Amino acid sequence: MTEQKYVVDALLEHLATMPNFAWEVIRLQKTQSPAETGRANFGEVVLSAELRGAIERLNPWLEADQVDHALHTILSPPLGSLLEVNQHVQGLLRSGYDELNRKTGQTDTIRYVRLNDPNLNRYVAVEEFKVRVPGTNDKHIRPDVVLFVNGLPWAVIECKAPKNSGEEIAEAIDQMMRYSNQRGHSNEGNPALFWYNLCLVATCRTVAKFGTITTDVENRFYRWNQPYPFDINDLPHGAGPPNSQDRLVRGMFYPPTLLNLLQSFSVFSEDEETGKIIKVVARYQQYRAVLKTVQQLRTGDTPKKRGGIIWHTQGSGKSLTMLFLIREMHRHADLMPYKIVLLTDRRQLDNQIQETARSIGQTVQAPSNISELKATLRNTNSEIVTVMIHKFQEREYSTVFPELNASSNILVMIDEAHRSQYSIMGSNLNKALPQATKVVFTGTPIEQTKRAFGHYIDYYTMRTAIEDEVTLGIIYEGRTHSADIPDQTGMDAQFADVFSNYNIQQRLQILGFGTREAYMEAESTIAAKAEDMLRHYITRVFPDGNKAQIVTLSREAAHRYKLAIDAILPKLIAELEQNNSDGIDLARLRELEAQVILSSAHNDPPYLAAYGNASKHKEQIKRFKMQFGKTDRGVRATLR
Repeated sequence: MTEQKYVVDALLEHLATMPNFAWEVIRLQKTQSPAETGRANFGEVVLSAELRGAIERLNPWLEADQVDHALHTILSPPLGSLLEVNQHVQGLLRSGYDELNRKTGQTDTIRYVRLNDPNLNRYVAVEEFKVRVPGTNDKHIRPDVVLFVNGLPWAVIECKAPKNSGEEIAEAIDQMMRYSNQRGHSNEGNPALFWYNLCLVATCRTVAKFGTITTDVENRFYRWNQPYPFDINDLPHGAGPPNSQDRLVRGMFYPPTLLNLLQSFSVFSEDEETGKIIKVVARYQQYRAVLKTVQQLRTGDTPKKRGGIIWHTQGSGKSLTMLFLIREMHRHADLMPYKIVLLTDRRQLDNQIQETARSIGQTVQAPSNISELKATLRNTNSEIVTVMIHKFQEREYSTVFPELNASSNILVMIDEAHRSQYSIMGSNLNKALPQATKVVFTGTPIEQTKRAFGHYIDYYTMRTAIEDEVTLGIIYEGRTHSADIPDQTGMDAQFADVFSNYNIQQRLQILGFGTREAYMEAESTIAAKAEDMLRHYITRVFPDGNKAQIVTLSREAAHRYKLAIDAILPKLIAELEQNNSDGIDLARLRELEAQVILSSAHNDPPYLAAYGNASKHKEQIKRFKMQFGKTDRGVRATLR
């Protein structure tokens, strides 16, 4: 199972036999000349003849000097970081730029690629594409496969032979970081090859994952396991089922899909953990859900049939799926008139929506109160309306909305954070926008969700996420807590006396619900559970460098767990100081602390209100996500 035969050859064969859109494959040897790819020298990172031909073919109204200028514009972008140049170039590829049509006297748009007509572009896959490292004469890089669209390198693929070491993908990623000069070592690659890059792919055939120029670690490279709109059975395969590479190649590099990924399914977004701008390309469940939703919007004959539920598990990128849906809708003339209303409480999403709106020429309205919301919903403008739930109080929603807009060109997208608002907000929306289509995004659907929004448009469950290796499986280990009652007979008699006026059903309800919550919040119960959890954590979890979270029944219970942990942890450390046969890192253990993350409520007592500071939450969560030993301006990592 060599890299060449088992991985590279299989990949190129798949590209060359792509249905309706076969890639032209150019196989180069270790010894090669620039002329084999139409280049003047190895310093060039594009297929110059292909690029010039595409500009002339797609823009037949251009004169020779304008063609030269278009070439210069794409080949010599403004100086900046790799990310900045890539972002600029992607804008050119997506939107082109305006130029005077000397034949008509009107302004036309110069296009480097026809995103809505795959038949007008040329697709070339080059093996062993040799590129010189700038400032040297004899240093070169040779990615295994580079994919070109109209002469521009959109994808770099690094292949490794499957060795069962588990390091193949990580090695391929590191190699692409070297090629793009992003490992911190000077002058070992050629960043210009990645100016035009949409995605990176690391593959050993049995495992194939994609990332972007800002993805430098394996756990942020993802599989493309479902090649929608194809079925798994449509893929080429030998004796066994289609492998990971087959799925990714057909899923991402089928030309109509590849073009669509650039146009609607790639964004530059702020990373929640680092605060840095990163490039994101949609994952397969996002792509599939958006296309299914657009199909329903275009074909459904009632609001209910046009909408539904997108059930995507936690961590599958639901917020970005909303943005991708807005962009994809804008590709279709019949969907462009839609007013899009987003109900969410995510500030980061609000920023991303602003950027998305600018990219498609729409405005964003963000009403700050119910009166402004009503006025915005009344108009028929094609715009994006963001309704940030936390800005409004529940009592404002309780005001009955009149019918505000009977248009059917309205799409309401609802984030999962608002299940508690269904009864109030849902009723008002139904009255205000009787013909609107509603799509809800949720990772944890409940029966109320299905009653309110109907059928499921797309599924991406926890089980699938675990199979895709983007979510860790849950290992459950049961525990019991003994709560002995010394005088059970006397307790029963006292209960019967106090509640003698209640019937048996009412008594059972009181007994079932009242005592359960009292038990779960009891200080003695919490103390016993906290000690058991801490002992387990210190001996089984902490030595591997992992942290822990506790989810509680109530806000009061969360407070009491913190008090219990703060009291018990020093006692356990003192025990280890006397007997530390397992070699627990006591210095690091002494730095552990417990923090409580609670949303604030108006009537909170002071001891609970102290946990509701949103700015502290942001810092605490950031610290929690850091590895042990890693700090940010001296801030310690925490146990939350």
